[in-house]
Amino acid sequence: MIFSTKYGVTRSPPFAIAATASDSNGSVSQVRFYRDSTLLATDASSPYSYTWYGAGPGTYSLTAVATDNSSLSTTATAVSVTVSALSAVTGMVPLTDISASQG
Repeated sequence: MIFSTKYGVTRSPPFAIAATASDSNGSVSQVRFYRDSTLLATDASSPYSYTWYGAGPGTYSLTAVATDNSSLSTTATAVSVTVSALSAVTGMVPLTDISASQG
């Protein structure tokens, strides 16, 4: 799950993106982070996170895809993020938990 706020978030780059993932009948093998349809990063170990540098001003859709040890994937609900051109803000961009389990 990508951490998210109810109404989206506005930040200045760089900022951290984090997700939590679990699998009730196996293990999580990786979490992929996407901006719109572009892969930003893949993280194969918990805690799953990525620091996004160089984001231009605009509004983006962020999501995470968790894949388990059986190659089953679950996609988190997308989070809208508005990147401002202001000075950097530190801290995590809240997203939501992903369960990679399919059943």
